[in-house]
Amino acid sequence: RIDTLLTDDGKNRTNENIQQIILELVPNITKTSLKKLIMHARSIQKRIPTWFKQQLKQKREWKPNEIVRFHDDTNEIQYGIYHPDSLHQLRLTASGHGIPIGTPWSTNEWELDAEFTKVATWGTKAPQHHTAAIRGAQYETFPPNEGWITSRGDPIKLTDLTIRRMTLLFTNKTGPPSCQKKWDHILRSQIEWKKVWRTLQNAFANPYDTKTWFRLIHRGLRLNSNDKSVADKTCRLCQTTRESHAHLLTCSRLNELRRLVLKLLKDHLLRRRRPPEALRGQDLPRGELLANLQLAGSGVRSAPHAARRR
Repeated sequence: RIDTLLTDDGKNRTNENIQQIILELVPNITKTSLKKLIMHARSIQKRIPTWFKQQLKQKREWKPNEIVRFHDDTNEIQYGIYHPDSLHQLRLTASGHGIPIGTPWSTNEWELDAEFTKVATWGTKAPQHHTAAIRGAQYETFPPNEGWITSRGDPIKLTDLTIRRMTLLFTNKTGPPSCQKKWDHILRSQIEWKKVWRTLQNAFANPYDTKTWFRLIHRGLRLNSNDKSVADKTCRLCQTTRESHAHLLTCSRLNELRRLVLKLLKDHLLRRRRPPEALRGQDLPRGELLANLQLAGSGVRSAPHAARRR
């Protein structure tokens, strides 16, 4: 406990104070163990930061409707809701929520700092007429729910750390994927990457359906050019050019598939002009599919609206 090492005003306890506290807790302790514990306590005192000691010097404030812990006439631990000049006792449910019971007690003659103890709660959601879940006294509870800050310096509670919030906190530190700069260099065009990434978030497909497109964007497809176990690096489709992610965009053996996809996009989604027809067996100009037609991120989002307008 921190009060074994520090006084109420944040000062280090002396060896005599620490020894007295240890003997009260463990009367039958040996002299050797007692000496080791005192030395260990002194080493911990040196590592306690100054800001923590300064927190102990601050006078505690008791706010209206604050949940506090106290001891009743039989020295049993109880919890209550503090109001100015009164205290409403709480009964704890099996899940730790407090329910007000009885009539409030007057606290005009109470010494609040001596009678009350700060309480740690968890979360804000609770059944009707219930308090938040009570964890116990703050000095006995770890980790605390409050007092945390994000990497940006914003205060946050542990109960506010949803999966979405944590994902945003971690992903904000990262920059754009390196594949963006690589594709811009290969296609010699400034691609609208926001539209490209938006194609992975559509109502028509799940991540499994778009995994090939996802890997192509990130240049992560298994190709002959990046497979060390394959000696022949030529394209498995046309057998003429080195197989690469950039070549897949222009390979002549995929022209029929491109025509079919572009026709579907024109007729049902984009309603844009048809691209220059490529001759059978002839490669399309590099980058025409993405740079000129701007297919990335344009069609999937507009499909439901286009269907309703028809």
